[in-house]
Formats: sequence, structure tokens, C-alpha cells
Amino acid sequence: MRHYIRIACLVMFIWVLCRAPAHGQWVEQTFNIQTGWNSLYLEVDPAPPEADLLFEGQPFAAVWMRAADALVEGPPECDDPDDPSCTPTQQSGWRIWLPPSDPNRIVTNLRLIRGGRVYLINATQPTAWAVTGAPNGSRTRWRQGFNLVGFHVVDEAASAPTFSSYLASSAAHVNAAVYDVQPDGTLAQILDLVSTRIGPGRGYWVTSGSDVEYDGPLSIDNASLRGVDYAVTLVEHTLQVENLATPPGGVTVTYEPSAGVPSPPLDLPTLAGDVPLSWFDLVGDEPDDAMTWKPLSSETWTVDGAGSAGARRSIRLSINRAGLAGAVIDAEGHGSQYQGLLTITDGAGFRRRIGVVSQVSPGVTAATAGTGGGPIARPGLYYGSVTVDQVAWITAGARVWTNDDPVDPELSPNPDGDNTSLRSTPAAFAFPIIIHLSDTNVYKLLREVTLLFDPGDDGWTEGSYVLVTPECPPAVCDPLVAGSMQDGQPFARRISTAAFSFEGDLALTAVTSTLSGDTTLAPDDPHNPFHHRYHPDHDCDQGGECYEITRSLRLIFDGEPPSEGQRPGWGDTFLTGTYEEDIDGLYKQIVQVAGRFELQRVSMIGTLNAQ
Repeated sequence: MRHYIRIACLVMFIWVLCRAPAHGQWVEQTFNIQTGWNSLYLEVDPAPPEADLLFEGQPFAAVWMRAADALVEGPPECDDPDDPSCTPTQQSGWRIWLPPSDPNRIVTNLRLIRGGRVYLINATQPTAWAVTGAPNGSRTRWRQGFNLVGFHVVDEAASAPTFSSYLASSAAHVNAAVYDVQPDGTLAQILDLVSTRIGPGRGYWVTSGSDVEYDGPLSIDNASLRGVDYAVTLVEHTLQVENLATPPGGVTVTYEPSAGVPSPPLDLPTLAGDVPLSWFDLVGDEPDDAMTWKPLSSETWTVDGAGSAGARRSIRLSINRAGLAGAVIDAEGHGSQYQGLLTITDGAGFRRRIGVVSQVSPGVTAATAGTGGGPIARPGLYYGSVTVDQVAWITAGARVWTNDDPVDPELSPNPDGDNTSLRSTPAAFAFPIIIHLSDTNVYKLLREVTLLFDPGDDGWTEGSYVLVTPECPPAVCDPLVAGSMQDGQPFARRISTAAFSFEGDLALTAVTSTLSGDTTLAPDDPHNPFHHRYHPDHDCDQGGECYEITRSLRLIFDGEPPSEGQRPGWGDTFLTGTYEEDIDGLYKQIVQVAGRFELQRVSMIGTLNAQ
């Protein structure tokens, strides 16, 4: 009895799992049904998947599907192997659907329709049947003997590959026999496999010499076949393709828009727009050749014949979140979703589609989450560097660097009165910078931050990571522990910068594309350059010359990605811009400096000190 209860629970779990809406991208596959028997290969996972809904209104008298496995194991708690209830039983090998009007409807055991399988449909009259679903990512697993299978080919019958060329890359199919299902249900052997082309969306009975997994002349990695999901944080995905055919060939990857989202009763995310993708291009073969990311529309790469190192191709794909259309997801993470398709072909008739999806963070609009030209918009911790390479020469007698050679500089007198023009410095000065954006849209410049772990009240299962600063209250920080391990020991990851000196955290003001803030160094601040404990002229405690210094800094974010050194995630998790700073008190006039900055999102935690 316990055995049958477990089976019932398992069946119910699988049924609920299959009924869960597939949040994917959409393709419409159309079949021209003829009167009698039709053998159809379904390449998409239909939405909805229920057979009664898919076949409703269609002139289908019966639908048959070949079961993948024929054996069902007996109850595991049986002690007597001679007990008939302990013996594995043989299934009929078929799943059957009959319409509600059929008096034999009770034998129906085909209730959910999935892609990657062949369905034998008996139609009472000709019809066009359109099925909308997400691309199925399963592989074709062949068993020795006869298999009812379909092939991944282009929709144009005249451009589809022949059986011989499609199966040539599989040793198990060297002597394959292929049979076509006729309208009366009989099988007709296809004798000329060299010139007969595979029918798109059609299933065949094909023999295999052994158990093997074979999808066609191009092999695509499993992770990509299941679909590329950039979610809310991922930036890059590597698509891996291998040429299994003997002759060299080509691999073409094309981005296509998703079809419309299936209408209710399904609860599916609405289509927010395309998923803008870029691919990584190495221009040339030398180490110093340029590397850049290019927008993906349709690109072709050459691959060598099977067995060689050049038969494999890794294609790096990144999402350009700055190009996402505006959309909003509610606080629970439900709502719009960006959806698209990757179509992979070999130029000889093989084709597979892969779904691509992404979304923005809950409660965040894409229009402010990475369109470029604005300050940081996604909550979290950002770490990067500032490179100062320009300064205004404020003294009339100074000599100005007038060429770009740091080894042999050319110096010319500074024109009198030109105290504001920014000029290149003989050497660049770089320093780290840390910025945090809270969930409540508060920008802060930090001097130091550490990643720790809060075990929670029950000790670990309900714990979470937290970001803390030196000002973290003891009541909050004392229960925290190290957030990672290093060399087998607890290790707290900390980042800091010595470029700033202020108490607590410095609040920044965001206006359009700029973050700005002011910080003051008191005359007796240990970091004040005028404060020197052992110099009589600058000993503040003994009445030396000490001055207050005010630093006014501005980070002006780029509206377009930089032309050189592009990186995936620009405008979203990777940001660039111009750094400007005015220093008052260091000289009788304000000293102006400028340069460039880069910021990388290193944590998604939107709070500091667990507050």
C-alpha cells in the first residue's frame, strides 16, 4: 500500500510540475494535416500542454505517441521474487488520446503533449494545425532497432538535407533503414536516402545499429539547448557548437524575435521586448589584436571537419541591458519578460532554435536600470577605479607638458592667466572607489566595506549575507561571522580605499547623469597634507599653518559605451564615465583635476549594516 501511495504522490507531483507555466520564448509550428494518418514531429513544448486543449476543435479521431521506456519496475518492498506483483511488467509502449465523443475515451492515457517527440494523428479531414510553444531542448536518444523520430531541419522542404547527409555523421546509422507513415497507417520504406530530403516537422521510423544520442551534424551543448536565461543578473553565456560532419562547414547564429505570448488561460509573463545580444569578436590572430563586442544579428563562423580541434566553436554572447525596452516587474518578480530566439544552422539544412529570456530586477524599470547616460540604478555595491590624468595648471610660471611622451616630455611655459584649462599630466594617478546604492535609492561613497554572514535566529538555515562598514552598531555586527572560507579558515572579504577621509559614509547626490558630493578635511585631520606632527610649520597642535581642505567630486556617467575596451554588461553592471574634482584649500586658487572611472557591480545587497 505504501508503494502505491508513493506512486500516486509522484504522479501528482509530475502533473503539477508539467502544468506549471513555462516562462519562455515562443515559436509557432504549423502542420498541414491530411485525411488519414499523419506522423508529426513536434519541436516545441506547447502552451498549454494539455492534450484536450490542444486538440479541441480539430478533426482528430485519435493521437498516438510511442512511449520512451517499456519496462516498469515492481514494488521495491517485495521480499519474494516469485510473487507476481514483484515482477516488472511490460507496457503496451503507446500513449493514446481519444476525443471526448469517442465511446472508448476511457482508455485515454495521453494527457500532456511535449516537444521533441513524434505523434501519430488520425485525422478525419484535411486541416492546418498551428502549435505555439517554447523550443524543446531535449536530445534524440536512439535505441538499437526501430525508433520513431523526427529531425531538426529548416522549414523549406527544398532546402532540407537528405537522409544520407543528415545521418552520415553517426556510425550507428551507416546502414539505417527509413520508413514513412502512409495515410492508411502502413509503412513505406524510403529506398533512395541519398537524394530524398527529410520532411520538415515529419516523423519517421528509422533503425539504429546501437543505443546512441544523436541530434544531427551539429552538436550543441546541453546548457544552451535548455535555453539561455540571463535572469536579472547574468551578463554572459557561452554557446558551444561542434561539427560532427567530416567535411568542414559553417555555423550561423541568428537572433529572431519571439512570437506572441499564448493567450489566457495561461498565466505567462507578457512580452516586454527583445533581448539585445552581443558577441565577442577577436579581430586578427595576434595577441595584440583588437577585441570587441559586436551586436548580434546574424553571424557565421567556419568550423573544421569532425575530430579536429577546429571542429568546436565557443561563441561568447552577452546581453546588452542598456538596450532593453521599458518594462516593469512587480515586487514579487512577476510581470514582463524579455524574450527572443537563437536559430542555429549549418548552411546545409540543419536547424535548431534556442530560447533566450531576461528580465529586470523586481520593482525596477528597464528605462532606468541600464540605459546608459544615468547614474547607478540597480541596488548593490559597486567597486572600481578612478584614473586622474588631467589637471589645471594654476601657477603662471609653471611649465606645461605639451607632448604625449612620458619618457621624453616637452615642456612649455604656461600662458599667463590660463588657470582653468585641463592639461594632460606627465603620469596618471589611480585610486580605488566604492559606491553603494540602497534599495531606497540612497547613494553613498564608502571608505571600507566587509562582506559578513548573519546566521539568523536558528543558526544558518535562515541566514543571509550582509555588507557592513566600520560604523556598524555593535548590536548588529557582533553576531555576524565571516562570509567565506580561505585555506580552510573563516575569511571576511573586505575592500577599502585610502583616497578619501571622512567620518561614516558620504552621501552622494544624483542629478540626471551625475553623482556628486563634497567632503572636508579638517585642519587637524591626520590625512590633511598640511598636518605634519614633526614639522614645526605644520604642527597644528603648536599653532602651525594648517588649512581646511574641501574636495568636491563629480562622476559623470557615459551616455554611450566607450569605443575601446568594451565589456559585457556596460550600462548595467559595468559603468564608465568622467571623473572631475575641485580641491579648495590646497592652494590660493581651486585646483581642478579630471580623469576617467570604471565601476563593476560586485554585490546585489541593497542594505548596509543590515539596516
